[in-house]
Amino acid sequence: MMEQQVIFGYEISKEHWILIQIPLALIITLIVSLIFHLIFARFEKAISSLKNIWTRSTIQSIKWPTTFLLWFSGIFYALNIVRKEYDLTLFDAVPAITKLVQIAIITWFIIRFVHNFQRNYIARQKKTDSKFDVTTSDTVSKVLMIVVIVLGGIVGMDALGLSIAGILAFGGVGGIALGFAAQELIANYFGGLMIHMDRPFKVGDRVRSTEMDIYGTIEEIGWRQTKIRRLDMRLLFVPNSAFAKISVINIAQQSNRYISEFVGIRYDDAHLLKGIVHDIDVMVRSHPGIDPTTSRLAVNFVQFAASSLDILINCYTRTTDWVEYQAVKQDVLIKAMDIIIEHGAEIAFPTSTIHIAGVDQTQEQETVLTQLDQKHQASNWSIFELIPDVPQPAVWFWIWTALGAMPALFWMKHQNLSDRRPAIAHGNVENPTFMKQFSINIWTVASWRSA
Repeated sequence: MMEQQVIFGYEISKEHWILIQIPLALIITLIVSLIFHLIFARFEKAISSLKNIWTRSTIQSIKWPTTFLLWFSGIFYALNIVRKEYDLTLFDAVPAITKLVQIAIITWFIIRFVHNFQRNYIARQKKTDSKFDVTTSDTVSKVLMIVVIVLGGIVGMDALGLSIAGILAFGGVGGIALGFAAQELIANYFGGLMIHMDRPFKVGDRVRSTEMDIYGTIEEIGWRQTKIRRLDMRLLFVPNSAFAKISVINIAQQSNRYISEFVGIRYDDAHLLKGIVHDIDVMVRSHPGIDPTTSRLAVNFVQFAASSLDILINCYTRTTDWVEYQAVKQDVLIKAMDIIIEHGAEIAFPTSTIHIAGVDQTQEQETVLTQLDQKHQASNWSIFELIPDVPQPAVWFWIWTALGAMPALFWMKHQNLSDRRPAIAHGNVENPTFMKQFSINIWTVASWRSA
């Protein structure tokens, strides 16, 4: 006979009571979870406004681990009821699973706390410093997360009764094999660690390397690769191990930008060279966009070029921004050009002058012009020069006569005129009128042209 239990004045069998307890535990868990979420949602705005980032990060990290813990508690209670009433070996693993879940919840909470603390810390620092470098905080948070996950795994294996010493020994042998199999991947991770420690560049810096055709802005520094936005707006992924083998120029860390340009004037303006160099030097030193404190600021005449007298302008801009640098450089060059024009000189361009020794230049020019005129006349020949003794009208007459005879000969060939003369006389040949009229027209033109 089934055991009976009195619940609220009603007798219920033990089996039925177990079936009631399991869904009742799950319903209570659902209600408690909803109440917790409603309370948390009401105070969420107040939590985000807390000034203490430790307290704010702790409360923000509680929400989902606590929800999972509530549901696990309800399910564990229901399984524990079944375990007590029924002797099943399946439920012998429930205590070990409970420990693993508790360790997992604690590990999850710590990881969320590290993540939220990093986010709140960066947000607070950026309010006071817009150029705050997030690379260091990102590195610390990632290292802490890795440490927490490793420790959680070790504690979980210990809770299952596994030998930690044996696992570590196996991990040592497996680590050696893994190191040989994934040495490039490991090299990338160590390269990322060195970037985070040495900090040759940070997110937002513009870098360049001619060895790997790298030129762009750092967008993200990961553990395996670094993302660089190129000038053509395409995204370049560079393995971190590559930075240990190449030289990288950090353009963002330069103090000034360098201008080095040549300006050439004509040799005919050599007597104006000193005044031009002096005025350009004064202009460069007084320019508001040029830093006059740099040691290599100089404007000098530097060389006798093939077709110009070259002036070198060496200076540094105050700004490091590329757009502003181009504007300053343009203004310096335009003002240098204006100074050259004001002195009555001209900017040189490549020219060549040929001098023949022992020949008067005027006579040389007349000789060249005579040769060109002879070549021009030689190119304008006509057919009448081949037959100079025949009058031109007669020549034109025979030319147009030949042209008029050609269509008639062509027609006669295809119509077999020699065999069909009677037919032509009676007008039975198909359309000879056109060819006759064409020949008459040609003959008329030839007669008119020869006249």
